[in-house]
Amino acid sequence: MENVLSYVTEVSITVLIVVATVLLGVLGAKVTAYLNNLKATEQFTLTHKIIENLIMFAESELTGKPGVEKREYVVEKAIELLAEKGIKANKDEILAGIEKGLSKMSDK
Repeated sequence: MENVLSYVTEVSITVLIVVATVLLGVLGAKVTAYLNNLKATEQFTLTHKIIENLIMFAESELTGKPGVEKREYVVEKAIELLAEKGIKANKDEILAGIEKGLSKMSDK
């Protein structure tokens, strides 16, 4: 009887360890996904704030300059500022942000 109890205890502990390991793995994956999503959201928000501020700056400080020159200034400066923050952005993403920022400005 003592051998059976010892065996059952050993198996129970092993099962608990396996279940706990699986649960920690699943929980770790969920936490990682949540943090990655949070980081992406923060980067998206920061990107659009930078673009909106650069658009306002270009509109107020680069008066008399052609729109293409203002757009190029915003694109170059946005890529530079985002790179300083560790965010990689390409010209197409910045142009999409400019379009969104301009539509927000026209709505105001």
